[in-house]
Amino acid sequence: RTAANNPYKKLEEARVLHSLALLDEAEEAIIKGLNCAIEIEDLFAEIQLRELLRLIFKNRNNRTITSKQTQNEYLLEMAGRKLVTSIKYTTINDRAFDYLRSYRVSNENEAKQGMEELINLSEMQDINMANSLPSQLRFYNTWNFYHTSKNEFEKSVEALFKTLSLWESNKARIDLYPKAYITVLSNILGKLSTLGRTDEAMTYLSKLEDLKVSSRSAMISKFSTLELQWLLFHLNDGNLSQALAREDKINTGLSRFKNGISATSSISLLYNLGVAHLISDNFGKALFYFNRVRNLGVLPKRADMQGVSRLLRLLILAEQEDTVHFSHYLRNSKPFFKKKDRFSKLEKIVYGWLKTHHKIEDQVLRKSSLKTFSAKIYPLVEQGMLGAEEIYI
Repeated sequence: RTAANNPYKKLEEARVLHSLALLDEAEEAIIKGLNCAIEIEDLFAEIQLRELLRLIFKNRNNRTITSKQTQNEYLLEMAGRKLVTSIKYTTINDRAFDYLRSYRVSNENEAKQGMEELINLSEMQDINMANSLPSQLRFYNTWNFYHTSKNEFEKSVEALFKTLSLWESNKARIDLYPKAYITVLSNILGKLSTLGRTDEAMTYLSKLEDLKVSSRSAMISKFSTLELQWLLFHLNDGNLSQALAREDKINTGLSRFKNGISATSSISLLYNLGVAHLISDNFGKALFYFNRVRNLGVLPKRADMQGVSRLLRLLILAEQEDTVHFSHYLRNSKPFFKKKDRFSKLEKIVYGWLKTHHKIEDQVLRKSSLKTFSAKIYPLVEQGMLGAEEIYI
């Protein structure tokens, strides 16, 4: 949003005017900021603007404005109460996300228990307790996290639809916070693709593609989300040519935004391009992208994809009977998979299988070994082990 209708810009302007004792001008800037803050239900902005307005009324010491002063103080108190509730829902939402991340990766009982405790809080049992748009958004998003943790994707996507409906009821909020809106669309697309509801997924891909953004950070968010969801949509739909149709556009974007795009986004895009080429039997291209993931270095984000990418590279080398490079790479990969903070249940199985598989020369035995590989991975796919669904191919 422009300075004319961005509440934080108006707050900044009003503070400068107030410091110069230009109280009438400061009040005018505050009123414009408040109109926007109220429209998008930005409680942080509203409270700061009303507090500054309270100081202006106090400094004027004019009895003719008593009613306006009283009304502002009342609305300041109401906004404060809503903000307290919003902070509560934000805390619940953030804790649910942490539990979900732990649950999906490690399957720890503590994470499951923590998620159940959160969802049974009174705040999560009654939407009417969420007394503002920000609280309602957090309410439904927490239910999305909860259902996702239990692999209840139909229920999860229904919660996301409610979140999206709230967003789209307030276009001005989307203008100010496009990245948050993009995240909701991304989550919906991920769930619909997983559920095989491809006809519906295309509708939300179009919403994302048509979204107008202006800031560089929003452009980066749109690029990384749209291109990743395009890849995943067509991979899940089995349409490999369409999955790779925007390969050049992805590489151009990665180069253009290289100083701003997150490591998580880079890893995800490169990894899924590699998977698309691998399934298409383009082993050379698949190796190219898995190498690019590896060349990013050992990063704290998306350690699961980094690990599976390395394993898929080893699998390609083994199948190409590239014993020289395979043995070298296997040795170099060992320290990566031996780290204490690795999520090694999946990786340990595949790593152990590869050490034996690459030594088998007889083609019949190699085929039998591949069947053994699939049998080892399938239980992890069934359990929802992150990364297993990509390597089970």
